[in-house]
Amino acid sequence: MNVKMSLKSMILLAVFALLTAVIIPVGSSNAANNSGNNVTNTGFKNAPGHTTAELIAKATKDSKAVFLIITDSAKTNYDKAQTIATAANESVKKSVVITMNRNDTSNAAVVAMYNISAGPLPILLVISPKGVLSGGYFLVDATADLLINALPSPKQDEVLAAISNNKSVFVVAAKSLFADKAKAVAVCDSAVALNGNRSVLVEINLTDAKEAAFLGLMKVNTATTTSAIVVVNTKGQVTGTFYEATKASTLVALANKVASSCCSGGSKSCGKK
Repeated sequence: MNVKMSLKSMILLAVFALLTAVIIPVGSSNAANNSGNNVTNTGFKNAPGHTTAELIAKATKDSKAVFLIITDSAKTNYDKAQTIATAANESVKKSVVITMNRNDTSNAAVVAMYNISAGPLPILLVISPKGVLSGGYFLVDATADLLINALPSPKQDEVLAAISNNKSVFVVAAKSLFADKAKAVAVCDSAVALNGNRSVLVEINLTDAKEAAFLGLMKVNTATTTSAIVVVNTKGQVTGTFYEATKASTLVALANKVASSCCSGGSKSCGKK
C-alpha cells in the first residue's frame, strides 16, 4: 500500500499518472560518485544538527534528490529501510539519504507537510531535486528500484514544481530546428504574461531520451513535424494540446480550466499531426 500524501504533488497530473508509475532510467550505479552522501539523522538525541526541513532545503538548493526515511525514537525496523534507501542513493548520483524521527517536535513541520503523523513505520519518501514529493512507500512495499523510479525526469520535475506552487504550465515540445519553434515559445511567453505570471513555460526537446516517458504520458506525438504546445492546469490536468499556431488568450483560458477529461480545447487540440 502506498502512503497517502496530502502534498498537492502526489495528486497532481493524475490524468497521466506521473508520480509512481513512470520509470525513468537512471543508469548504472554511481556509488563511487556518492562519497559523502551518508545517512543524516535528525531528531535523535545522539545525532544533533540541522532539522529535516533545513536538510531538505539544502538538498533542493544543491539540486539533489532526497530519500527520506521516517522512523521513530526506537528506529523500529530501521536497518532494512536504511539498506533500501542506501541502495537507491548509490544508484542516483546526486542524492542524499536523510533519516527523520517522527516523534521529535523539531520535525513537526515536515510531518504535517507530508501528512505522515499516522501509519506504520518506517515510511520511505522520495523528494525530487526540485523539492517535490514524488513518491512514498511503507517498508513492506519499498524497494530501491521503486524509490529510483519515483524520481521524475528533469523536465517533468520542472512541471511538478510549478504545479506544486499552484502555477499552470505551457509545455513546448519541439526539435531545435523546427521552423515554428520560436513562434510557439513566443506565444507561450505571451500567455504567461497575459495570465499574470501564474503560469510557467517549460521547453522539452523531442529528441531528449530522458524525457521520452514524460512525453508519452502527456500523449505528445513525438513524430510530429511541428512544435507541440501542451497546456497543464494547476490541478495537473492536460487541458489542451496543439500542433499549430494558436492565440495566447486560448492558452490562458485552457490553463485556468478544470477539465473532466484530458482532451479539450476544440476539435484541433489533442489531434496528432
